[in-house]
Amino acid sequence: MRQLTRLGVLLVAVLISQVVQAADGLVLLRDFLRETPSARLDFHQTALDEKGNVLTESGGRLWYERPAKFRMEYDKPEELLLVSDGETAWIYEPDLQQATTQPAATLIGDSVLFGVLSGGDWEALQTDYVLTAGLGGDWRWAIAEAKDDSQTVRRWRLAFSANDGQLRQVEITDSFGGIARLDVLSLTQESAVFTFTPPPGVDVVRGQ
Repeated sequence: MRQLTRLGVLLVAVLISQVVQAADGLVLLRDFLRETPSARLDFHQTALDEKGNVLTESGGRLWYERPAKFRMEYDKPEELLLVSDGETAWIYEPDLQQATTQPAATLIGDSVLFGVLSGGDWEALQTDYVLTAGLGGDWRWAIAEAKDDSQTVRRWRLAFSANDGQLRQVEITDSFGGIARLDVLSLTQESAVFTFTPPPGVDVVRGQ
């Protein structure tokens, strides 16, 4: 569960151009940041070690709305909720009957996925990362390498379909070589509730 929580935090990045066939991954990423301020993603997530061995698999849903709002629900193998209203973030672990709260900026700052999706700042990405475009079959990749080797996330990349420009995959590599891979099963326009109230009896931990 702790590993799943960490991956959810690391994970929480990006989508669409009309001239898809001619567009590279960076164009698709930039257009997504500009044109898709909110969405729902259904996903399957795989955690791999530095040798490519599968550690865990999980699935769930992610909603985001700029600026800084998101809701990520895991329903397998164990329930987990991460939610931010733009100011306060919560991590709720039902099996432990525990909810941890912290400033949203802290959780977003630790997460490439949340930071890119709910932040949507193209200029900031270029400040923190070296961005390049890549090809892979029917996918167009936007690849980001951290400029600072001390960053927890060393590399992340997003795959967009060359056919319709839809986001297909997010892959994040941490400083130990571990990989969190999120396959996007569907992406739709659907709103969510970005607030959380701990259920009665839940232990609340306040972070910083």
